[in-house]
Amino acid sequence: MERERKRFQHGFAFFVICYVLTHFIQLAFETEFWENLLSFFGLAAFFCSLLYLRIKEIILPLFLMGFAFCIAVIDNHTLLTSVFWDGATTMRALISTLLIIPIVGWVLKQEDYVKDTVILFKNKLKNSQTLYFLLLWLTQVIGFFLNFGSIAVVYQIVESFFKKQNSESWQRFKSSAILRGFSFTTMWVISIPSFAYAVEVIGAPLSLALSQGFFVAVVGSMLSLILLRFYEVRRRISFSEDIQKAIQEALQKETNEKHWRNPLEFFVLFVTLVLFTTIAKALFDASLLIVIPIAVFIWAVLFFAFKRRLPVFIHEGKKYVKDGVAAQAREISILYAASFLISALTSSGLSVTVMTRLYEWTEMIPGLNFLWILPLIVLLFGFFGLGPLTVMVLIAGIVKSIHLPYPPELIVLAMTLGSSLSVLISPLVIPVLFLSSVNGISPVQNSVKQNWLFAIGLYFIVQLYIQLRIGTF
Repeated sequence: MERERKRFQHGFAFFVICYVLTHFIQLAFETEFWENLLSFFGLAAFFCSLLYLRIKEIILPLFLMGFAFCIAVIDNHTLLTSVFWDGATTMRALISTLLIIPIVGWVLKQEDYVKDTVILFKNKLKNSQTLYFLLLWLTQVIGFFLNFGSIAVVYQIVESFFKKQNSESWQRFKSSAILRGFSFTTMWVISIPSFAYAVEVIGAPLSLALSQGFFVAVVGSMLSLILLRFYEVRRRISFSEDIQKAIQEALQKETNEKHWRNPLEFFVLFVTLVLFTTIAKALFDASLLIVIPIAVFIWAVLFFAFKRRLPVFIHEGKKYVKDGVAAQAREISILYAASFLISALTSSGLSVTVMTRLYEWTEMIPGLNFLWILPLIVLLFGFFGLGPLTVMVLIAGIVKSIHLPYPPELIVLAMTLGSSLSVLISPLVIPVLFLSSVNGISPVQNSVKQNWLFAIGLYFIVQLYIQLRIGTF
């Protein structure tokens, strides 16, 4: 049985890599042959993933595929073959991005960038607000490189310095800072696929979408610090005293050597990745989801070439093909299944009808409009276990099809706000489950119990900005 799973694992890796390569070839040579080959590789990768994954991991993709099948059978105008054959190519750019983005993480592994950066700032960590703010933004910056892997990295860093501080209050301090920091990445980090997909499909200017998401992250960080202060006063505790003791103990173990080179290099890597992607998007008339994987690949190759470590890059590539690709089988299988459902919904017109009716209903109520409820729709999907990326895949194209009379960057902000809320308070999405796996606290405790008040505050702050922009207030 395990031998059969291994074969399907290798089959999935082979077909999905062929799918990505064919995607880029088809962009250069737009012929029917490459289009059909892309569909074949997509379907083959999907079915191999179903046979490779565990039963509990294929429940969601099977449900989405079954839903698509039912729509195609019931609706006389929808061809079953078209739903699956054409649907296999719907997520081509997104799957390619998802497969290539982990290359960024190879760069982060080459030096002690994160550790040395924290050591450099240890003398500045004199109170709870400073540490909390650092954790919020360290999670976001590492999110550029590792996506939700940043959760584990930052948690291990903070545990290494504050291992003795394991009370309920301290666990709340650590986990809430990390999860809130990661929730902000869905609103402005260009290497997060859900954000990139929303910007691309809605057609929002990248600079505007990125800057307003960054602004929300700053405001959200300030809100977090205010709530942290209230929490300390209400519980009559002071994290600052524990922080100063832990930092003093850590400083005694460190040498006087200044760790400036790695933090500076880490900052340069962060800036160059952002600039390289945004400049490439500005120079070339191409989709953001096409620009990102190409820019990331070239950026990583240049890094390893500059470091004279190209053999390391090749070694990482072999290891990724052998094991890393299959590790993403669950997410990729969900994307394929979601693409089948989108194809069925689009062909039948059902999705547009439902969303249009919902839009018309909100416009009929004084003081209410569609951007009030759009984040809540995304959040609702999160409570069914659909992560930000899957939800964006399901609703972004539908939202675009009803031609909302709002600036595209505000539509993106409303949807990514929903993604952020989903990460904050849904106990079923992958980032929350991942955090629970590393800190040993229940997903409900990590999400809704610790973040419900913050999520409500963030929702109304962002809505205030959105409604002021569209002139509701």
